[in-house]
Amino acid sequence: MVAIIIEVILGFLTFTGSLMAAGKLQEVKWIPQRPVTYPMQNVINIGLLVVAAILGVMLVLNPAGPWAPVMFVVIIALSLIFGILFIIPIGGADMPTVISILNAYAGLSALPWDLCSITNF
Repeated sequence: MVAIIIEVILGFLTFTGSLMAAGKLQEVKWIPQRPVTYPMQNVINIGLLVVAAILGVMLVLNPAGPWAPVMFVVIIALSLIFGILFIIPIGGADMPTVISILNAYAGLSALPWDLCSITNF
């Protein structure tokens, strides 16, 4: 369960982050090229990630609970939102760095599953 939660958070964060980065590079009209900032941006971003992690821990501790399917969907939604909010404050010139970070996250999202399959968990 821990590997699945890590994969879900990193995978969906990478998915929406990559879409936003590609949109900025392709100069899609509704995605601003300039950095978009707002008050308490870092607090909100870290808060989303922390809430997703807490829900993940709750899900790992009680995967058969009646609320487990809802929590899983909430974790996915928080990860998708975090992926968008993670990329919007970054301008177009920094996109190569962002893309390499997102590629690293994609590799990390596959790592727990690979480790579990290697060690036969």
